[in-house]
Amino acid sequence: MRYTRYLIPVILCLAAAAETPISLATADLAQMPRETVHIDEQDGTKTTYEGVPLQALLTKSGIQIGHDSRGKALVAYVLATAKDGYQMIFSLGELDPDFGNAHVIVADKRNGAA
Repeated sequence: MRYTRYLIPVILCLAAAAETPISLATADLAQMPRETVHIDEQDGTKTTYEGVPLQALLTKSGIQIGHDSRGKALVAYVLATAKDGYQMIFSLGELDPDFGNAHVIVADKRNGAA
């Protein structure tokens, strides 16, 4: 018997402190709540980004943020690593809309293209 294995490229992983570590492919993100953000760039062009609210991704993995977050939950962090290895770190406190007044999406489309 011959088996065919299909590999789906993972584009997002949430692990470590997450209660439920998850890996999401493009198709998974397309099924989640989506938002669109329009940005006026410095050169005068307008760019449209589309993606999933970070809060929805954190909630899916069991990481709660919001007005009930206190203490150690606020010093936890998100380490974002780009395909080229570039990394940024954000505390959950600064990403939490109730504390840092931030609204963050994980964009998977720019001007309609993946």
